[in-house]
Amino acid sequence: MKNFMKINIVVKSSLLALLLLGPNVMASQSSIEWSNPEKFTDIDASNESKRHFKKRLFASFEKHFTKLGEQLPAGYSWKIKITDLDLAGTVSNKFSPSLGEMRIIDDWFRPQITFSYEVLNAQGKVVAAADEHRLRENLIERFPGRSFMRKEFSYEKHMIKKWFKKSLLPQLG
Repeated sequence: MKNFMKINIVVKSSLLALLLLGPNVMASQSSIEWSNPEKFTDIDASNESKRHFKKRLFASFEKHFTKLGEQLPAGYSWKIKITDLDLAGTVSNKFSPSLGEMRIIDDWFRPQITFSYEVLNAQGKVVAAADEHRLRENLIERFPGRSFMRKEFSYEKHMIKKWFKKSLLPQLG
């Protein structure tokens, strides 16, 4: 796998706004870069090939960051460089050796992500940025109930969404 994977995603709803509101509206854009994913703390697959799991993981997070980017003010864009990811739980087969490995979630193995980001306004000026920002959810028991746990990467996405709404959006006014 290459040292990094970079994907530029144009937010669909912003394109619709561009078409409806005319050429003066600039589409929001999200740029996600995965820096050295082979060195990430824990993006281990359980009962799936590593290649397919990573592809699904990256696509899921890119979709999540893009969806959050839709909430940025009109014309704003953001660049995210993910430098480490530690998924909630740990992969183990000690509870069910006959079923193979599975991801076990408990309070000891909390989700964590380290990333850098820049938010740029419509003129291309950086309005918010941080290098090696580390997000870590302290207690998994703070998450919503069982139906929440069935969604893919729900703990990590909840943690990122909470940070985005409570920390990043207020900086942008």
